[in-house]
Amino acid sequence: MSALVERGIDPAEFRQRYSDLYLGDDTMWSDAEFGVLDKLFAETDDFEPDPLLRAELVHSLDADELRQSAANALGRLRALAQDQQ
Repeated sequence: MSALVERGIDPAEFRQRYSDLYLGDDTMWSDAEFGVLDKLFAETDDFEPDPLLRAELVHSLDADELRQSAANALGRLRALAQDQQ
């Protein structure tokens, strides 16, 4: 997530990496953590780099919106980690 937010990787690469990690992860997350991760997975799935295709879709995100979604998720996960300490 940090790499996307800090522009270390592009959104298409993030989508692939995050999908692979999400689908292959068997960690027993708390309900709150899972909710954050699952929402980001849905938002990652909504990413469409092509503006013409994005205009035809009901739910779609551009690169900046996906970056913002990742930043929000990262912030929520950090807050949850703080709460657990």
